[in-house]
Parts: sequence; C-alpha cells; structure tokens
Amino acid sequence: MSEGDGSAAARRRTGRAPQTTADNGPWEEHLVKYLFASTLISASLFVFPSMPAVAQSIDIGPGGVRVDPRSSRERDRDEIRRDERREEFRDERRGSIRREERLRRDGDDDDDD
Repeated sequence: MSEGDGSAAARRRTGRAPQTTADNGPWEEHLVKYLFASTLISASLFVFPSMPAVAQSIDIGPGGVRVDPRSSRERDRDEIRRDERREEFRDERRGSIRREERLRRDGDDDDDD
C-alpha cells in the first residue's frame, strides 16, 4: 500500500481529503475558537448596553492637567449643589447685613432720646 492509497481510503471514509497540520498555520487551528469568542464579546456589547461606562473629563489649561473621574451626571449634580449652597450663603449674608443695619438704626434711635 502506498501513501496515495491511504489518502484515498481516508477520503472514502470521511468524504473529504484528510487534513494535515502542515497545511494549517497556528491561527487557523484555533480560528473557530477566536470567531466564537469575538462573537460572544460583540454580542455582549449589544445585549448589555445599560452597563455604565467610565466617563471622565480631562482639562488642560494654564494651571496644568486636571482629570475629573466623575460622570457628566455627577458633575451636573455637583454644580446644582454648589449653586444652591452659594444661594444659601448669599441669603444668610443678606440676613446678617439686614440685622446689623436694623441694630444700627435702633441704636441710633436710642441715642436721640
């Protein structure tokens, strides 16, 4: 039996020519695994779109580089809080100024008597 007879026998049993590892490169042997893994990864990106992404802001200016790891929603919320605190401070300051003015007026009225 020659080598050619062996391939003919293998072809008859399987219906195709036998594959040799010399013809296949290292990536071709694992092609199905790579395709399956990449399909799973890409499918998971579409199936789980609600997963939070890490968002950050990078500012480069005269003061140097500043990295802000908060999301845009967190930055907006912090800005609203900052504005509310600023308004509270202004209201408290206005109230204390009015009290001081009232005390001065009351004190000036008492001196006239």
